[in-house]
Amino acid sequence: MSRRLYLLLVLCGALICPPVIAEDDQARVGREMIQALEAYAVYKMGDYELAYKRYLALAEAGNRQGMLNVANMHALGQGVPMDHALAFQWYLRAAEAGDPIAQYEVGKAYDLGQGVEEDLSLAQHWYKQAAEGNNPDALWELGKRDYDHERLETGLALIRRAAEAGQPTARLFLHQLEAEASRGP
Repeated sequence: MSRRLYLLLVLCGALICPPVIAEDDQARVGREMIQALEAYAVYKMGDYELAYKRYLALAEAGNRQGMLNVANMHALGQGVPMDHALAFQWYLRAAEAGDPIAQYEVGKAYDLGQGVEEDLSLAQHWYKQAAEGNNPDALWELGKRDYDHERLETGLALIRRAAEAGQPTARLFLHQLEAEASRGP
């Protein structure tokens, strides 16, 4: 059998018979969803200490949403003392697990030297990772940088994607460019 035919059969099989999630995995995912909703409800009621404990349990179990919320709470000092270094550690764990919001936050931390030593190369790396996950803020950041460095076509393409994804600064930027263009030289 040719490699091409084999790949086609594998792809068709994946589409026709998607992998079955084991019952224990389904139960775990269901429990994590309930735990995340409970933590969110407690958070919205203003009981940050209890919310933090609940998010921390999720984070320590490897749940990306839990990691992200623990990081956010450290960054804002909600339920725990403000600690940008600890926030960065949790953002990094979630980023390495593939969370685009956390990837953007890691990029921003490296960009600003917040909770970690400034490293523009690592900032760019994490912004790119987040942009690959269609994070609107990362798309805007990368697009604006390209635009400012005279890579106009690439920059505008990223800025448009950010605006389409709802990034308000990107929308405003494009609106201002259109207004300038309509006024003419």
